[in-house]
Amino acid sequence: MLGALLWARRRVSGPEAQLERVEVPAARLAGRATLGVCAVSAGLVAVIFGARLRSGGSFGPLSLGMPLVSLVWVASLGRKAFRHRELAVELPPAASERPSRRPPSWDAGPSSKPSQSGGSSNRHVSA
Repeated sequence: MLGALLWARRRVSGPEAQLERVEVPAARLAGRATLGVCAVSAGLVAVIFGARLRSGGSFGPLSLGMPLVSLVWVASLGRKAFRHRELAVELPPAASERPSRRPPSWDAGPSSKPSQSGGSSNRHVSA
């Protein structure tokens, strides 16, 4: 079902534009907001569980596990956004500046190739 919805969205709206760079102050602000929402959510979950315990009710392991896992996940996203650093973008070297990855013996002309005749003492076969 989700795949059909994503297909329909892409079909109707066309291709998406490339993502733009995120500036460090904007990322920190987003991370701070995410951590704040996570803290408020954790407080609400704690109040709900505390009230449930106080009234004598019980709850299952999923009732504790699911909020805990989601809060840890959201907190990790907020922390990652808060610690966002601007990446240094380096352009790859031009083809003429890039050193060859082949050994120097391979760069020699075709006349310097050893013959592969049967009488050769060089029995090394390269793949």
